[in-house]
Amino acid sequence: MKLYFMRHGEASDDAPSDELRPLTEKGRERIQNAAKVLKKINVSLDYVYASPRVRARQTADIVAKVLGNEVEIRDEVNFHFDVDRLKHLLIDKSEESHILFVGHNPSMSELLQAMTGANVNLKTGAVARVDLYPPAIRGAQLKWLISPRIFDSLA
Repeated sequence: MKLYFMRHGEASDDAPSDELRPLTEKGRERIQNAAKVLKKINVSLDYVYASPRVRARQTADIVAKVLGNEVEIRDEVNFHFDVDRLKHLLIDKSEESHILFVGHNPSMSELLQAMTGANVNLKTGAVARVDLYPPAIRGAQLKWLISPRIFDSLA
């Protein structure tokens, strides 16, 4: 499996609650750049899962539109995304699946560390690709990590 972990883009603090915080204009632009680069490097997805929080949904929608996918909102990708929640989402997926998860820190970075052993701090708008060989979740390989600045330069 090829798993992509993306932290939502830059979000506004001007919202009635944390769940409703939208992407800023800069956040939308950077995610658009990330999506263009993912397309340029031939990332192809079978599934796109996003946290129900507005900023994660908006991030996933931008990427999915560019890559030609639909987004499925899943609470498992919300705060507290962990190995058990990941296993639940992967239970019926083939070993050839390519899946994007759009969520939040610190859980995304903690999950990457639990899976790969890599100490990663996923910045807003960054994407990490992990190769997973089921059924083992731990011992997965971190193949690459692209920061928002790199996406901006490549776009």
